[in-house]
Amino acid sequence: MPQRPVVVVLNQLDQLPATPGVERSLASDFLAGRVAIEPGATVVNLCEDRSYLSTGWYVSLLTEARGGVPLPEPALLEQSLDRRARDRALREEGLDVLDGDEISARLCAMAAAGVPACEGVPVIDDPDEPAPRAHRPEERVRMRLLAGRPSPASGPPGTPSYARLARRIFTAWPLAMGEVELVHDAGRWRLTDLRPIWLSQLSAEDVAVLVDALPRLQLAPPTGFDGLSSLAVLWSGADVASASSSETIDKLARVAARRGLRVERIGLDDLDRLGEHDALFIRTLTGVDQPSWRFATRAEALGMPVIDHPNAIVRCGNKVYLHELLSRAGLATPPSRIFGRSDTWEDLTRALGT
Repeated sequence: MPQRPVVVVLNQLDQLPATPGVERSLASDFLAGRVAIEPGATVVNLCEDRSYLSTGWYVSLLTEARGGVPLPEPALLEQSLDRRARDRALREEGLDVLDGDEISARLCAMAAAGVPACEGVPVIDDPDEPAPRAHRPEERVRMRLLAGRPSPASGPPGTPSYARLARRIFTAWPLAMGEVELVHDAGRWRLTDLRPIWLSQLSAEDVAVLVDALPRLQLAPPTGFDGLSSLAVLWSGADVASASSSETIDKLARVAARRGLRVERIGLDDLDRLGEHDALFIRTLTGVDQPSWRFATRAEALGMPVIDHPNAIVRCGNKVYLHELLSRAGLATPPSRIFGRSDTWEDLTRALGT
C-alpha cells in the first residue's frame, strides 16, 4: 500500500488546503523530528528558500537520512543553477532543448547583423537568410508543472501534449512546482527554460491540480537510499537505436526496487559517475567505435558486472566471429559466406542470391 506523502512548508500551512491522504507539516516541526514518516514515503519540500544549508535544504537532506524520498533531492538542489546538467537530463529523456550556447550564438549573430535585441529567443527560419528574427508572442508558450501534471492553462494549436510533456519533464528533472517555456523553432516546439516556482505564485486552479496530484505521488528512492545495490542504466532518449524506451526503463526500476535493487539512468556524459554504482546495463548502441564502449571498459576496470561486456561487444559485433561460432555450434543461420578482396560481386550473388 502506498505510503502517505508529507508536504513541508516553511511557515504557512494554510497556503495548502488540508487533503485526505496527505500530511502537512511546518519545516520547524519536521526538522525537530515531530513528524513521523514511513520508510520510502515521499516528502514534498515546498519551502521557498532551498539554498545550501537553508531550512529547505535541510528538509530534503534529513528526509533521506530518515528513510524517506525527498522531492526534490538534495543533489537536485545542488544542481538547480547548473543549466547544462538540467538540459542534459532533459535531453536524456528525449526532449528537444534549445540550450544556452545556441541562444548566445544566435544573439551574437543578431548583433553582427545589426538586428536590435528584443525579448525572446532569436530564430533563423531560412538558412540563407542572413538576419535572424525573434520569436513572435504566439510562438512562445509558458506552462506550469505541478507534481508532474500541467496547469489548467491550454496552449496554441500544435503544441505538444501537455500531460505527456509534463510527465516527461518531471521524470527528467523532478520539481514539485515549476514553469517551463517552449518556443516554436524551425518547425517544432523546443524547451528553452525550466525553473522552480513557489506556492505563493500559484492560482487557485493551480493549487487544486497540485492537491489532487499529491496523494498519488510516488518516487523512486534516491541515491544511497536504504543501502540498496545500484544498477546504472546507460540510456539516451536521443538515440534512435536505443534498445529500450523510457517507459521500459521506468518499469525496470519499479520491478528492481521490489527486489532490493535501485536503478538509475545515466547518460553518455556521465562516465565520471559510473563508479557510484554497482553494475552497468547498457541500453544504447554498442560497438567499439561507440561512446558506450568507454562505459563498458571502465566498468570492467572497476570490477563491475556489465551488460554488454567489452568482450561481448567485440565478439558479437563482429559478423565473422558470429558466423564461425554459430556454424561450429550447428545452429541454423541465414545463408552466409565470409568473403575477402579476391571475391567478386558475381561470386557472392551466385552463392547467396540478391
